[in-house]
Amino acid sequence: MQARKYSPVSENIIGLECSFEVEDIDDIIEKVEENGGQILMAKTAVPNVVWIAKFLDTEGNLICGMQYENTVK
Repeated sequence: MQARKYSPVSENIIGLECSFEVEDIDDIIEKVEENGGQILMAKTAVPNVVWIAKFLDTEGNLICGMQYENTVK
């Protein structure tokens, strides 16, 4: 468990942040933007583990996409 850093609303909420493994994080970011989603955290490296991005879908759900890659710097 961890504190939520990216919330779609200003008040504290208890909820689920869905995280999905994706094959191509750049492709997902492009599709989110093309389809009306909002990027909350740009593509970010977790060194030697994963590329990660967080976004809101068109219904306000907080989603995290992760592309695992052990060469991430």
